[in-house]
Amino acid sequence: MRKTLLFVCVVLISVLMSVVGCDNGGDTPTPTDIPTANETSMSTSTPTQTIANDASSPEDTVRGFFAAIQDMNPEKMASFCTEDYAEEFGLEDSEEPPEGMAFKFSNISTEVVEQGEHDAKVNVSYDYQINIEGEVSGNTSATFLLTKVDDSWLIDGDSSDSNESEVPEEAYNTELKNVRLAVAVLMADAGVSQLDADYFEVDTYEEVHNVTAGGGAYSIDDYLDISPEESLRQAYDIAKDGTVTVH
Repeated sequence: MRKTLLFVCVVLISVLMSVVGCDNGGDTPTPTDIPTANETSMSTSTPTQTIANDASSPEDTVRGFFAAIQDMNPEKMASFCTEDYAEEFGLEDSEEPPEGMAFKFSNISTEVVEQGEHDAKVNVSYDYQINIEGEVSGNTSATFLLTKVDDSWLIDGDSSDSNESEVPEEAYNTELKNVRLAVAVLMADAGVSQLDADYFEVDTYEEVHNVTAGGGAYSIDDYLDISPEESLRQAYDIAKDGTVTVH
């Protein structure tokens, strides 16, 4: 199934929102907002800003990537990534999102925590505001892995420094937001107001895969960063109307 830009952006946002709890360490960077043509409104599917092509430093690349997500420009997103990372999210093969979808990032702080001749690691914290069917907002952090290709720094992965044996409460809250967001996007992509059924105690990959809409044409596992060998941190009850609660 050809990925919509709605899917691409939300999977990326889910990845970013799920790698939480990173300790930046050192001096606190100065937060900044991504500038837009109209600071009073969120960016929509109509481009509102010119995104710089600057990938000359790891931090410039990460900031450019966020600007491209906010402007919902898949070609520009891909330009800040290696081919493998871009292919993972279908950045070069996506359709336009539904009208009214919007992203907004603010208070973005970046810091290079490791840098060698060809590899770097950048911590970033940011406030996010996402409008799909209702608004989701909050603050989180992520870590990007970059590699130098010719003279450009490109995003090649993301990672979390959190200890899985001591998962912070914020990680559970973030996962709940991700599941709710994924359900909303699933229903929007399917063009329906209800899922195919009610689902209870959903936590394994198989159970996630079975949460569908549009007569099974759309599955929520397409919208969550979970592999067949993984499970969600907690079980969820997902009602037919899209309501998600912790079991």
